[in-house]
Amino acid sequence: MAPEIRSKEAKLKRLSGQSLRQRKKRLLFTGLRAERNLNGSVLVSDRGSKMYPTGSKSEDRKSFLDPEENELVEVDLDDPWVRREDYKPKKCAHVQDLQRYSPERAEDSLSSDTVLLTDDKGSYLTDDPPVEVKSYKRRFYILLLFSVIGFSQYCAWNTYGPIATTAKMVFNWTNTEIAFLASMDPITYLCSMFFFSWLMDEKGLRRSVLISCAFMFVGTALRCVTSDPSYAIWSMGAGQLLNGLAGPVTQAGPTLLSSTWFPSEQRTTSTAVAALCGSLGVAISFVIGPLVVTDVKYELDRLIPDRGNVSKNLSDTLDLYLNGNTLYSESIYRDAMYYWPLDNLNISIQNVQSIRKDRKENSTNLRNPDDYRRVTINKGLREFKTNKEGLLFNECTTEQGVVNQSLMTDGKSAWVNLGPFINTCVSDPSLCPNGFTVALWMKYEILDANGLQYFMGTSGNRDGLKGFLIYQDFPYDKEDHLAIKVENGTVLWKRSFSVPRSNWTHVTFTWDEREGLVIYSNGSYVGGDPKGKTTKLERSYFTMFTLGRPNNVYAFSKAAYDELAVWERKLHPREIEAIYQRTAGIGITPDLEEAKQRLLKDGKKEIMTLLYVECGVVMFLFLLVCMYFPNKPPLPPSKSARRKREDFFAGAKQIFKNKQFWTLALVYGVTTGVYSGWGASLAVNLETFSIGQHEAGWIGFYATLAGIGAGLILARCADLFGGKMKLLLLVLFFGAAGCFLWFSLLCLRMIAYDDAALYKSSILGGFFVSGTIPLFYELTVESTYPVAEGVTTGALTIINNTFTVIFLLVLMVPKVGTEWMNWCMFGACAGCIPILLGFQENYRRLNLDKDEKPSKEPKKRREDKKLKRPSSSFGSIISFKHHNVDELVKKLENTRESNI
Repeated sequence: MAPEIRSKEAKLKRLSGQSLRQRKKRLLFTGLRAERNLNGSVLVSDRGSKMYPTGSKSEDRKSFLDPEENELVEVDLDDPWVRREDYKPKKCAHVQDLQRYSPERAEDSLSSDTVLLTDDKGSYLTDDPPVEVKSYKRRFYILLLFSVIGFSQYCAWNTYGPIATTAKMVFNWTNTEIAFLASMDPITYLCSMFFFSWLMDEKGLRRSVLISCAFMFVGTALRCVTSDPSYAIWSMGAGQLLNGLAGPVTQAGPTLLSSTWFPSEQRTTSTAVAALCGSLGVAISFVIGPLVVTDVKYELDRLIPDRGNVSKNLSDTLDLYLNGNTLYSESIYRDAMYYWPLDNLNISIQNVQSIRKDRKENSTNLRNPDDYRRVTINKGLREFKTNKEGLLFNECTTEQGVVNQSLMTDGKSAWVNLGPFINTCVSDPSLCPNGFTVALWMKYEILDANGLQYFMGTSGNRDGLKGFLIYQDFPYDKEDHLAIKVENGTVLWKRSFSVPRSNWTHVTFTWDEREGLVIYSNGSYVGGDPKGKTTKLERSYFTMFTLGRPNNVYAFSKAAYDELAVWERKLHPREIEAIYQRTAGIGITPDLEEAKQRLLKDGKKEIMTLLYVECGVVMFLFLLVCMYFPNKPPLPPSKSARRKREDFFAGAKQIFKNKQFWTLALVYGVTTGVYSGWGASLAVNLETFSIGQHEAGWIGFYATLAGIGAGLILARCADLFGGKMKLLLLVLFFGAAGCFLWFSLLCLRMIAYDDAALYKSSILGGFFVSGTIPLFYELTVESTYPVAEGVTTGALTIINNTFTVIFLLVLMVPKVGTEWMNWCMFGACAGCIPILLGFQENYRRLNLDKDEKPSKEPKKRREDKKLKRPSSSFGSIISFKHHNVDELVKKLENTRESNI
């Protein structure tokens, strides 16, 4: 059967119908219609001087180009398409789905025959018009206000940690209550983060920040309701809970704010400023708290001398020694073997000359016991423990002493016999297995610049006599010195030391066979003789304990004595210092309990003042947010800022499937989460090592401040040298692990302890750990783009707060101690280094803003693709497979869209 032959007119009608259908389809899909005044100029003059005139629709259908004139037509490719005013463009669903994952997959999905005829090389299959990019100066005010809000929220959260010592005493709390208040913030964060992430992504920054500030204001106000210890834990705990509800926005909002308001070259820096201002709030709280609130425990310890690292028994002994409400006999001298107060003496001395005259007149040679001038006493010269009575000879007098009265010898003939001490530790040191101690107050005068004075003891003036002796050898020393000797029959220990004349001085010496002679003056060590020298024992017939002369010769001295005591053991240096301070009245208040109550009352008032100030600052910030804090600027600051992000639930689903996110989240959560708990309980941690809250506060301040500086510096470096975040993180982690190992060994005294080393290790540790925060934020957002920033950082900080809660919950366990805290911090930093080494970086958002295609294709293939993209002002996508003018003119001829 012969083929059907169609007429030329039928063919033209068919072509016209196809043209109409194509124009109608284009009009519905793109909203573009052809202007009817597009003309082409004929290059051959003899074929006609003008194009066909613009006519009716039927004329337009019949008009056609002569095939012979194809090569003679110059085609102007200016955009003939005009968008309908009522048209809203629709995106290609296929490409929209591709863009939802990553720019690489979207662009790679384009066929080689499909190109974009727009000036924006980073655009994809969309009919959206180009959006202007602009940065506004007001972005710095928004950043400042947001940063101060984060500063205040962190400062309010860390209120109780730096003043934990005072808070525990004022409100009768323990470490459990302090850890409970510190854990409120991370606990509420875990419960509310998903809601606030949705709020930031769906409702914008303004509503999120406004709600957060409202929670902060109500929470800080609730903490000021009462200071009654019975109810304070509940009102302050509720306040901490509400303040914690503001945490999701202040912690997860910095990346959203920076991407919304700042261009790509300032994005990491602005993120660092907003994020690290929270850390600055923690640092300032370490200083403000101890400056406003007095350390009650420290002030009480000032009333009682510092015991240092002593046993509990000794600490209890010192508490008793320095309790001004107890008697000396029941405190500092309660365990002394012998004690002579030398108080309340009523001395009556008989006339020696009259006694001798009476004896001669009566022709009697019998010596009456009264000839020894037995002291007539009223509670007088008796040993307090054994009630042994002493004998006083010649011109002994009394005067005002350090504690009430004192006994004085005149240096001529007066002396005192305190009694015989045969076969006792006092007269024979070899009988003292635990050593012995002698303490007294004395004041002496110089009698003879060329002689010796013997003040007191149980030994004689020659070597080889057992016992002890306090004397002055002025010809030998040539200055105001005293000397002490102790002999046990085989060895002599002797040492002189400076003591000014005419002044009361507390003299104490201890002796045992192991350490020898040790001497203290006014509670402080002045010297000793640990080895001694060998001596030859002499037989002694004298065992008296004498004042004013040695017990074997009549060589008198002029001196006054008060508060004499002997212990049959070697006293601790702290005990000797406490005895001196108690008897001298140094550092002792008449009523220690009254002083304690006064300090507790002042401490409570200062804590409430701190809470009032924080509430006032938060209220002011809340008013500023109410007045002006927009969601976003009128125009976006970068190309990625105008890109529509994934909705909250789709974004959350994607990051849960993203291995890169989980790697970064685990490393970030373990290190910074543990560090947050460690820093919040720093005062409790260092209290175990005898470091007060004031010093611990300064350590925390400098450590956090160093971390802030590191974060800002490294964030700026990340902006200037993009794509190097992993390397920076590894350097910081190695430094942090080394510093916290150093800190742990210092606290355990496994290496030489030094305050300067403790400061350096903690400050450098804070420098390295806090410096990672902005880098983690930005690297995580880069790895999960185009998932919304609020979703990414929200999930990131949830993991961070989870580890903080775990750390603080362990601290709340009774009797768990604090030594584990430092080792946990070291393990967190060191253990994450291998994980970070295996992480693969991916900078999706950064590559988009830099107009770089993050494709793994060979470079040559990518360049070939770029050459296929013609530069045109067409606002729609034209698919074609031939690129010469002939076939383009054929296409125009077939579509009949011009009057050429």
